[in-house]
Amino acid sequence: MQMRFLLIVAIPLAISSRQTLAQFNSQESATSTNVVTQAAKEKEARDAAAVGLTAAEWEDHVRWWKSPEKQAFGDEMIGLEKRAEARGSLTTNEAATLIAYMQNPRYDMRNLACLAASLGRTDPAKSMLMPSVLNLLNDRTAIVRMAAARTLGIIGDKTDVPHLEPLLNDKSEYVVKNARQAISKLQQTEAVPTH
Repeated sequence: MQMRFLLIVAIPLAISSRQTLAQFNSQESATSTNVVTQAAKEKEARDAAAVGLTAAEWEDHVRWWKSPEKQAFGDEMIGLEKRAEARGSLTTNEAATLIAYMQNPRYDMRNLACLAASLGRTDPAKSMLMPSVLNLLNDRTAIVRMAAARTLGIIGDKTDVPHLEPLLNDKSEYVVKNARQAISKLQQTEAVPTH
């Protein structure tokens, strides 16, 4: 009789406890996932704000970054950079390609093309690229302004310092930092005579 009581009471209790434990674990997991998801969303919002993007622009960036279009663009940039590094500068065709990308509506493409433009250290590529790089110092996206400041610090000279000075008051600390570094580099260079 006692054994029968145990089987009648204990087994349903054990089953009920397992179900309750499973439900608790499921709820705990969902709560934990929500906390992690919320923390990730908050980090993404901070990352987006740091580079001057809205939440919608950041989501678009994340989607694009995983797309075949971005992969093809990335492969093209890597190939261009390897060829330019081997030669020591960009060709005029490569410079023209970068100029087109620096005018692209996608800030990601403008950013990466501007960084690649830092390989245009000699003329005629340098002369072709400079107007586009200078134009990007005023881009609405902080990460593009940052790239333009960095690139100008590499391919520019002392005469370009006045173009960078307004960025010392930029709302993005990253833009300010890159502008400051570029100005420091350029002040140590000789001005290149124009013909």
